[in-house]
Amino acid sequence: MEFSTGKAAGDEKGTVISVSLLTAVCLLGDSMLYVTLPIFFKQAGLSSLWEVGLLLSVNRLVRLPLNPVIGWIYHKMSWKTGMWVALFLSIISTVGYGCFQGLAAWLILRVIWGCAWSLLRIGGMIAVVSVANENNHGEGMGWYNGLYRLGSLGGMLVGTILAVKIGFSMTAILLGVMPVLFIPFVIKMRGVSPERTEQTQKQAKISFHVNRMEMLVFVTGFMVSFYIQGVITSTFSSLITSRFPGQVDIASFLIPSTVLAGFILGIRWVWEPFLAVSIGRWSDRHGRVPIFIFSLLLFGAGMGLVPAGLNAGAWAALILVLLILSTVLTTLADSLLSVVAKQRSISQTTTLYALAADLGAALGPQWGLGLLGVDGGIWIVYLSGTVACFIFAFLWLKRWRAVGGES
Repeated sequence: MEFSTGKAAGDEKGTVISVSLLTAVCLLGDSMLYVTLPIFFKQAGLSSLWEVGLLLSVNRLVRLPLNPVIGWIYHKMSWKTGMWVALFLSIISTVGYGCFQGLAAWLILRVIWGCAWSLLRIGGMIAVVSVANENNHGEGMGWYNGLYRLGSLGGMLVGTILAVKIGFSMTAILLGVMPVLFIPFVIKMRGVSPERTEQTQKQAKISFHVNRMEMLVFVTGFMVSFYIQGVITSTFSSLITSRFPGQVDIASFLIPSTVLAGFILGIRWVWEPFLAVSIGRWSDRHGRVPIFIFSLLLFGAGMGLVPAGLNAGAWAALILVLLILSTVLTTLADSLLSVVAKQRSISQTTTLYALAADLGAALGPQWGLGLLGVDGGIWIVYLSGTVACFIFAFLWLKRWRAVGGES
């Protein structure tokens, strides 16, 4: 990744990698919940899937009013300070999952995690946008997204296996103390240069007016997060355990459906560091919009097939294709932020985008889990995704043609 030349290039790439890995280790506990909590919710003192959906959403809902405050804070200080606070908040919340039971206690823990994630997400995106230039923003965002989601791999895959073997509570405590091992690494992290950030902010226009292009980018971030981070992530484990109860026979191997759910969701994060960087680099050279439109169409068609009566092998293959496309869509949607980041303050633009994405990710689990138990609800949930993807593909095609094919 060529941010610049010489020692500065190494420092800038090191900044992206450092904040990505810190985010990954803090994500372990949260990512585990999306697979294990819909299955082991009674061990957490919960009584229904509705409470699970609320808990998987409340951390995102709290970030909506909190994000502007976090954005203002990062405008005044280095993101490294925010990373320290986020590290300790993530330890408190994840260890708490294994120590407390009941909806009230868990609501507090999820609010704490929401604060931690706001610091991690906004700080990380500010760091990437600040150190990258317009010719390599896609690659920088690819490195960031690819590396920090290794935490999702560990949480979903390892967390699920441990929950089956040693219990939900012990797994949460174990994952909660993992960030402690990262403290020496945080001490050595280099922060974003205050001088460079200040210079970038002065060159940008600070405005509360949102034009059509900015609105399209922000609403796209909402839609992508709604269906990928919200609907698919929160409903998949319940969907696979109800569709294939007990064990699944794949090539004469009997695999517990719980473990299979964690494996399929977690396997995405194996290819994420490689695919996200490749897609980001390709988009820097050849344009983001055409492949974004094509991926939206494929993803929408695939979502419409999820409720269909496919056999286990075909259904698993379909889910893997959707997860590959979700990597492409998420990377490109985040990279489109660079188009509007040049027009105003970096912290302001990043905060507005994070607000839109968090709103989508917060409403997604409520929409998905709320309709999952209703007759025909699964069709409504996933076909709505098909319609949304097709609409946004049309909107981006219209925008792309309006600017003469520039992307």
